[in-house]
Amino acid sequence: MPVSFSILSACVCSRTCSVSSSSVVTSIKLTDEERRTAQKAAKAMGLPVCGVDMMRSARGPLVLEVNSSPGFGIETVTGHNVGEKIIEYIEQTAKAGRRKDKIGA
Repeated sequence: MPVSFSILSACVCSRTCSVSSSSVVTSIKLTDEERRTAQKAAKAMGLPVCGVDMMRSARGPLVLEVNSSPGFGIETVTGHNVGEKIIEYIEQTAKAGRRKDKIGA
């Protein structure tokens, strides 16, 4: 059964940073290209739940890193309850009887 990927929220930092740092962080709307890039990065890593750090460039969105254990600092910027959405995903996956992920977890 294919895993569906969805982008819950996004934010942008004023400089190279993480949401947990003291940088200025602002909520943004992803472009379709940015959304597809994040989904491809998550799928390539085999991670149905992750954080994808990207940078906008003249060449389009560039993936900086994929975090298998994303932080929840993004919740304060976007207003989205990320933890709740992850629990919902886990419950739906368990109910659907989906098989184990690529590493057997």
